[in-house]
Amino acid sequence: MARILRLIVLLLLAASPPALAQQAIHLDAADNGLLILSYHDIRDQVAAKGDADTYAVSTQNFAAHLDWLGAQGYHPVSLSQLIDAAQGRAALPPKPVLLTFDDGLRSVYDKAFPLLQAYRYPALVAVITDYVDMAPGRTIDYGYRPFGRDDFLTWAQLKQMHDSGLIEVASHTDDLHHGVIANPQGNSTPAAITRIYTPATRSHETAAQYEQRVRADLARSVQRIEQHLGLRPRAIVWPYAAYNQLGNDIAGQLGMPVSFDLEGRSTPVTGDLHGLARFLVSDNPTVEGLAYELRRDVALDAVRRVIDAHPLRLSAGATSPHPQVLVLRVLAPLVEPVLELLRPARAAWRQALWQMDAVAPRVWAT
Repeated sequence: MARILRLIVLLLLAASPPALAQQAIHLDAADNGLLILSYHDIRDQVAAKGDADTYAVSTQNFAAHLDWLGAQGYHPVSLSQLIDAAQGRAALPPKPVLLTFDDGLRSVYDKAFPLLQAYRYPALVAVITDYVDMAPGRTIDYGYRPFGRDDFLTWAQLKQMHDSGLIEVASHTDDLHHGVIANPQGNSTPAAITRIYTPATRSHETAAQYEQRVRADLARSVQRIEQHLGLRPRAIVWPYAAYNQLGNDIAGQLGMPVSFDLEGRSTPVTGDLHGLARFLVSDNPTVEGLAYELRRDVALDAVRRVIDAHPLRLSAGATSPHPQVLVLRVLAPLVEPVLELLRPARAAWRQALWQMDAVAPRVWAT
């Protein structure tokens, strides 16, 4: 019986020489694609680490992010520029970056918008239209505390931001930003991709009922945005980055050919603007923390491309359990196929992390 060989390869960035550690701040984080940053809440008082609101970023750190992006040569782009590039009407500038803000929180108007105006940064604001101008006294569960009317944007605020020419409004659905019962066991999964299970009848929605529910929700969201802002949204930001082909098809039919994901950080711009990768900004990162995170994702993207092209792709994977640790795991019955994967993986990391040419590693063998 062939002996199963398990190889775990750790790349410890923390053990790199000090000069390499400092490169994180100056890294070209956008290699060859569009960098999209996903923000949520911008507030003055946010704990440096461990804030109850995982997705809150301090106003000071957000301003520092804008400074850092400019210093690194990034060029802010709008959704219009992205669509024009995808349709061949214009080229994007070098190192393009798009800022997005999910959920339509009031802090986008109070804290982020003044900074975007000062820096002349366009942005995309994705609103849950059922939460805009929420009725007094109504609250929704926002994780660490209930959120009410004063926590979300109003249509007047959205109109002011839109009229500035810097902000475009996207749909974050009308009321699909929650989970629904998915099975008899009571598991909850995102409403946008789940055929609801009803315990009383012990049955799921039919495919037709599911499609009708999603279509009606997106149509309400589009109608509300058009009613209050005078134009239809061109992008859908799926809650929890959970979507399927049917949802994208419905969104496209309603005039939203652009959709966003949350996996990855760099997207080559093509004619298909579905599932654009975004980097989720969380845990209130400083400039150094943001640079490290972007650098880590560059390395993960690079090695995952190598894995996807290799015969061992079904038994290999790359993760990063810590900002300064990358792990490549491979399972195979023989050593030789594993080495055939590890060599190009090492070469990909040398190029992505340190812009160094690939050289054959010294491998001890018996």
